[in-house]
Amino acid sequence: MLTTGDEAQRRKLYHDVLTRLHQDAVYLPISYVSLMSVARQEVGEIPFAPVTSEIPFDQITPVTP
Repeated sequence: MLTTGDEAQRRKLYHDVLTRLHQDAVYLPISYVSLMSVARQEVGEIPFAPVTSEIPFDQITPVTP
């Protein structure tokens, strides 16, 4: 790919390689996200949001004694 100095040719080569990878390659996940929450029991169940940086405060319901 990097054997040419011509940017248009290089772009074409990159496009070809990425297209082949997309069509023929097998992608296997090599990691996963593991989430844990720590809180007092009075807080109640804390659901997890689809994005780890979001905290769904509207879904947290306190436990009534």
